[in-house]
Amino acid sequence: MEKYFYIETFGCQMNEHDTGKMGALLAASGYRLTEDPEKADLILVNTCAIREKAEQKFRSSLGRYRVLKERKPDLVVGVAGCVAQVQGEAILKRAPHVDLVIGTHNLLKLPRLLQKVAARRRVTATDLTTDLRDRFDANLVPLSSIPAKAYVTIMEGCDLFCTFCIVPYTRGREISRSADEIIGEVKALVERGVKEVTLLGQTVNAYGRRPGQIGFHELLARIDEVPGIERIRFTSSHPIYVTRGLVEAYGQLKHLCPHLHLPVQSGSDGVLARMRRRHTRRTYLDIVRRVRDARPDVAVTTDLIVGFPGEGEEDFEETRNLMREVGFSDVYASAYSERPETKASLLPDRVPEMVRRERLTRLLEIQKETSLAQNRARVGGVEDVLVEGRSKTDSDKLTGRTPHNKVVNFRGDASRVGQIIPVRILEVSPHALGGEALG
Repeated sequence: MEKYFYIETFGCQMNEHDTGKMGALLAASGYRLTEDPEKADLILVNTCAIREKAEQKFRSSLGRYRVLKERKPDLVVGVAGCVAQVQGEAILKRAPHVDLVIGTHNLLKLPRLLQKVAARRRVTATDLTTDLRDRFDANLVPLSSIPAKAYVTIMEGCDLFCTFCIVPYTRGREISRSADEIIGEVKALVERGVKEVTLLGQTVNAYGRRPGQIGFHELLARIDEVPGIERIRFTSSHPIYVTRGLVEAYGQLKHLCPHLHLPVQSGSDGVLARMRRRHTRRTYLDIVRRVRDARPDVAVTTDLIVGFPGEGEEDFEETRNLMREVGFSDVYASAYSERPETKASLLPDRVPEMVRRERLTRLLEIQKETSLAQNRARVGGVEDVLVEGRSKTDSDKLTGRTPHNKVVNFRGDASRVGQIIPVRILEVSPHALGGEALG
């Protein structure tokens, strides 16, 4: 009798990649993927702890699966990811219908843990480890719905401890994989038809800071030479690790996409100091200038937090002014959300929730205007689009991304998925481009 699994994923690209890993492990163990939780014999919720909203969504999902388990007592329900790492045993105590809690460093143990669950045991695995063999398997090919794109984790963890961030507590301290293993994984992916790889890490450009390791820009150069690779991306970077070599890479490497995601978090030096970001407004602007000198058409995106403790209206205006000065291609903005264990949770001068929401709205209005103006400038031009699949907003259309990471929707046959094709841009919105395929 076939067994089916269903995974609900919250959070970042690292979580999406971890979901693909768990899916591959389950497929190798005889499970089949289903998109219907009602049909599943195993449900996993891969969680995010970055903001309270993500945790609220997780708790809501867990409530729905409790109802499912009441109807199907043999259903196995598991919680993975960052909330699992932080809360561990507390989840089992709070939610009797949960059978398995598996932290961020234990995903490769999933098949063995499920054997314990099958023996009628409730299991928690949240140990943090520095043993790379417990965390990475270059031979494991994650399940993916986009055949021509793949994530490659090159490092995990973070040593910076920004005051708002829970990542060092959920992913552990910084650790990098060997360059040879990463290159081997990229080569294997390209042989399977992958055209674009995205290198992942919590502070991805901190890669290689340990003795005996090559630098991040050197790793990019080696990947650029892999036969068959067509696009290289990376996320998420930190300003203090942007080296001269990385800046020069944008002007030198043929396959490095003209897109830099560089979180700034705030445009106010006072707020940045309270966040313990270790960079200033001026140094951030200097990085953007140098990257654009190396590659004038580079698209810069960023992360922003509004309403951080102590943020006054003048601080907020400095962030808005920074947005206008940089001209971001897109921003991923959120109102400050208090996270347990972080130093920011102890800071005074809290910004009222209503003020945080109002500032977020004002911030997004600026970005909407900027993105729309940038997108309008592309009308009439031709963009090379890597086709990812059917559009989420119109099932009659395909969707894909340009080298600058712009979403493009257009009519076309599903046989084009996985190909890079030219598309003439005919219409735009603040969030996407629309056009017609030429190839």
